[in-house]
Amino acid sequence: MSKFKIYREESSEPQKIQKKNSLLYIIYIIAFFLILLTINIYYKFEEEQISLIIYFTILILLISITAYVIYRMRKQVKNLKSIGTLEFTKAFIKKVIGDLETTYSYDNILQIEVEKYLRDLSISSNKNGSSIVIIKILNKDCSQDKFILSNRSIDFKQKIGIIDTLKTVKSMTVLSVILNNN
Repeated sequence: MSKFKIYREESSEPQKIQKKNSLLYIIYIIAFFLILLTINIYYKFEEEQISLIIYFTILILLISITAYVIYRMRKQVKNLKSIGTLEFTKAFIKKVIGDLETTYSYDNILQIEVEKYLRDLSISSNKNGSSIVIIKILNKDCSQDKFILSNRSIDFKQKIGIIDTLKTVKSMTVLSVILNNN
């Protein structure tokens, strides 16, 4: 069905990176709306002689903050190193990391959890704004595996997302798929 890239994080604390990315995203949203507000205020009070130096200083500062936040968010995504693939088929999940190949039969899997990990403000991001997710596969023998995956598939020219693939898997099997929107 679909094949996704598996990434390795340079840091040993993915939760810390996730919180930092969420904070950057909030700063981006606030700075973007402040830019729009500043431009609207300028056009509203254009006839009055408000100092143009103050206006342009505030506008340049806000644009600089927004550009810096975008740069930091893209740098977080670029720091991920691709180490393998995770392929979802009709009968099993196949993990390939280097020369090691492992298969997970759907009969042995209890549930799959998906959590948003990093947001990327690029054109390749999907409509939800998330480009990297963490997948946790819980097996019936109480073992679990976590993977950092790309949100778009390698095949099909990145038209299929991980959420769509897991919905298809859920409809074909009796697996429980949990989507965490953090």
